[in-house]
Formats: sequence, structure tokens, C-alpha cells
Amino acid sequence: MRRLRIPNPDLHKEEKTYLDADYSTGATALTVINAIGFAGGEVTFFTVIGEPGEDKTESQQVSSTTGSTQVNVPATFRFNHNKSTVVYRSPWN
Repeated sequence: MRRLRIPNPDLHKEEKTYLDADYSTGATALTVINAIGFAGGEVTFFTVIGEPGEDKTESQQVSSTTGSTQVNVPATFRFNHNKSTVVYRSPWN
């Protein structure tokens, strides 16, 4: 049997911000310090909460932004995330 290994993408060169309030599962909006780099456009992209490869790191497609401090996602995340958790903008899911 062949094994295929795909490393997590290096998101450290991508746009990032931090949660400005605790996220509780059930919500479809993230309150962040600065959402300007997450604004829509023609390209579909995702938001990644946490460092890739760590427990409880999650990804969702971004549906929109509201103002300069809110990133909206179409579904809820599975885990709670604390204020100051890193949030990356990623072209990969």
C-alpha cells in the first residue's frame, strides 16, 4: 500500500489576526482585532482558528465580513476558542 503525506500549509505568510473576544460554539461570527484582510472578493478562502496541526484547530469557509472586526462563517465551529487565539486567512481548506 502506498502512503500519501500532505503537510499542513505554511500559513505564517498569510494574512492573520487574533480573536478579540472568546468564541463559543454555536456562533457563526468571529470577533477579531482586524477583519480588513479577510474581506471577500472573487476568490474563495477559508479562516483557520489556531495553529495548523494543533488540537482543536479548525477551518471554515468565510462567507462575509461585517465592519472591520467581524468575520462571518456559514456554519459553527466544533470547539470554543479563547480570546487572542490566532486566526489565519487561507486559500486552502
